[in-house]
Amino acid sequence: MRGEGRKVEKGSDVCNGRQLNLPDKAEFVSEKDLLQRVADCLLRLKPEGLDESDALNYEQNISDVLSLVPSLPRGLDVNVQFNGVSKFEYTTASAFFDLLGIPLLHGWVADPQQNELVQLLGNLGYNEVTERIVSGEHNTESCILADFLESNASQLTVYGLFELNAALSDGQIAVLFRNNHFHTLYKHKVSFRIFFLSLAPS
Repeated sequence: MRGEGRKVEKGSDVCNGRQLNLPDKAEFVSEKDLLQRVADCLLRLKPEGLDESDALNYEQNISDVLSLVPSLPRGLDVNVQFNGVSKFEYTTASAFFDLLGIPLLHGWVADPQQNELVQLLGNLGYNEVTERIVSGEHNTESCILADFLESNASQLTVYGLFELNAALSDGQIAVLFRNNHFHTLYKHKVSFRIFFLSLAPS
């Protein structure tokens, strides 16, 4: 999101289920208005039937995520883990997607057939892997890890691509994290192809 856009009249129905509704006939929505609608949507999505402990935990998560909303235009900090397309270190940023019920995925996944690499990666996130590479001083393990990152600098592996296709249901929308950007993914109901939404530069 860039700039403020043109402000529009606010509609009364901000969040219907997990769908963010915008004003009728609106051509532009200001950044401020959009962020407010996201925050309102989060507040409306509280699950029913939570016990006291779960309710307190949920309220804390909501509070943490709401404090994050104003920073959305500047981006979110997430840390991928290389053992699955939905594997991320748990942070407030990842909780944002969880609370909205939007799958957050990536395709930077190690092939299980690369046994030594998979064992080295384990549940490590990107930040931990880079730390091990730096501190490893060119030992065998750090070289294997460095080669994995360098040979998959696009942050998408062949195995990860197949796993993305398997993870998405027909007609499902998800968010793909790749090359430090968030993109919209959609799996077509009929062709079963995955479509990638790319925004043209303004």
